[in-house]
Amino acid sequence: MEPDYLPSLTDAPRGSLVSLWRQRLRLRSWRLASYIVLGLLIGALAWVLSPDEAVGEPLNLREHVATVKLELSLQQKLKSLMAAPEALADFLPEPLWVPALTSAHYRADRGLVWVRPGGLTAHGRQLLTSLQDAGEAGLLPRDYHLPLLDTLAKKLTLDPDPQQYLRTEFLLTDAFFLYSRHLRTGKLDSTAWMPYWDVPGTDTTLAYGNLLVRVQNSSQPLDSLFAQWLPRHPEYWQLRRAMRTHLAWQKAGVRWPKVPPVDKLEPGQR
Repeated sequence: MEPDYLPSLTDAPRGSLVSLWRQRLRLRSWRLASYIVLGLLIGALAWVLSPDEAVGEPLNLREHVATVKLELSLQQKLKSLMAAPEALADFLPEPLWVPALTSAHYRADRGLVWVRPGGLTAHGRQLLTSLQDAGEAGLLPRDYHLPLLDTLAKKLTLDPDPQQYLRTEFLLTDAFFLYSRHLRTGKLDSTAWMPYWDVPGTDTTLAYGNLLVRVQNSSQPLDSLFAQWLPRHPEYWQLRRAMRTHLAWQKAGVRWPKVPPVDKLEPGQR
C-alpha cells in the first residue's frame, strides 16, 4: 500500500505525469538510501560486538569495566604506597635487595612495567623466564624472589587483587635490578676480597634506573639486553652448556652419591 504523501497517478493531469514519476522515484530513492545506511550501521555494530579475529576474544563490556576499575585501583594504591615508602617493607612478602632503586622508579610516577590487568606484560613474562633460567649462568634463582614470583604470577589471572599485582610489580623490578647487576659485574666485589685486583672489569657506573626506563619504552626483548652483558670467551659458553645439562639431569631426578665431609681429600680416596 502506497503512503498518503505519494501522489496518485490516476488523479493527476496527463501533462504532469512525468513530474509525478520523477517525484515518486526521488522519494523511493531516498527510502532505499535510508535502508542502505541503516543496514550499514547494523552491520558495523554486529562487527564490533563479534569476536575480534586479532585477539580471539569478544568485546565484553563487563570485562572492559572491570579492567578500567583495576587500572584505577592500581594507580591509587601505587600513589598511596609512594606517599609513605617506609610502608613498602610491610606491604611486601619478602624484603627488597635494592629498595632505593626500586622505589625511586615509582616515586617518579613512571607507571608499571611488568604487570597489567589480566597478568604479566610481555616484558614481565620475559623477565620471569630469564630469572627461572638464572642457574644456567651460575646464579641462584632464589636470589631473585623465586619461587614466590612464580606463585604470584599464576594468581594474577585468577584474582584481580590490586595488592597482588603491585607486589608482583615491585618484586620483579627489584629482581631486574639485582639480576642485571650480577650479569654485568658479578655477585662479588673483586676488590673487596683482593685489594690488588688488577683485572679490568665492567664499568659499574651504569644508571640502572635509566636502564629500566629504557626497557619500559622499548619493544626490544629482554634476552637481547641481558645477552650483551655475558662473557664472550668460549670457555664460558662451554661451562654454561654443561650447567644446562646438569640442571636438566637434576630436574629429571638424577642423583649422585654424596661425598662424606672430610678435612681434606687424599689421592685415591672415594
